[in-house]
Amino acid sequence: MNSPTARRFIIRGRVQCVNYRRFAATEASALDINGYAKNLDDGSVEVVAEGTTSNLDLLAQKLSKEPPASKVEDITSEERDQTSSYKGFFIK
Repeated sequence: MNSPTARRFIIRGRVQCVNYRRFAATEASALDINGYAKNLDDGSVEVVAEGTTSNLDLLAQKLSKEPPASKVEDITSEERDQTSSYKGFFIK
């Protein structure tokens, strides 16, 4: 199944002030995924991503890999309705 879809990921751990959002944006852009990465008040990072099912699966794997100085402790994801309102991937 390779149809367009959307997911919201929450990444917990040491993921703020360590360039994790930039890492997520680079990985998402390489996979032709649209959306954003944003710091949340609780210290986690939110990634909202729209793309094909297979590319979102690949992104989920890549988000668990840790860029230098970060420490991913947990990633949760939920399916979302695709809005097609994002053009590219950006950091909020």
